[in-house]
Amino acid sequence: YGVLVPPLEDPENWDGAVITEGEKILFAAMAQMASDPERCQKWAEKATVRSWCFDFEAAYQGFSAVIDQ
Repeated sequence: YGVLVPPLEDPENWDGAVITEGEKILFAAMAQMASDPERCQKWAEKATVRSWCFDFEAAYQGFSAVIDQ
């Protein structure tokens, strides 16, 4: 869960003097999130809940279902 932005341009550009359109969009999304603590908190809570889908027990159950077939 989070804010969706388009993928960055390919190939990656590591030249700090060049700012691509994708980087501008990513920055705008990050700045908007950082400037809105309530929205940031909401997404943090959603991310925490979503992370439970990837805990040990969930992974174990997933692998067991495949192995037991």
